Amino acid sequence: MGSHEDGLRHRMGAAHERDLAVLLGGRQTRGSGNQFADQMDGRHDPYDDLALAWDCKSTRSNSVGVSKRMWEKALEQAHGARPILPIRFYGSDRLDIELDLVVASLNDFVEILDRARRP
Repeated sequence: MGSHEDGLRHRMGAAHERDLAVLLGGRQTRGSGNQFADQMDGRHDPYDDLALAWDCKSTRSNSVGVSKRMWEKALEQAHGARPILPIRFYGSDRLDIELDLVVASLNDFVEILDRARRP
């Protein structure tokens, strides 16, 4: 892997993590979640009953694989928060965003939807 690809991958991940912290109103974790006591790429305050913890995935290609093992790891590292896997597809090396998606458990999605529908 060349230095251009490594640099691009780092820029993509850093931009995605930064954007998610702003969009979700949470905080980025130090070192992209490589700290044992502060895993995942970002999270909400653990005392929020709808606290999310996220592990960002981004790419310039046409697909991102999501596996059961990846989900189990996110669930474990969320430490009681609700895990999500934000997926971002970039359209260019300038980091033009083509598509943002989120993988979440159906139960969490239904609960969030239910709360959003309450008067």
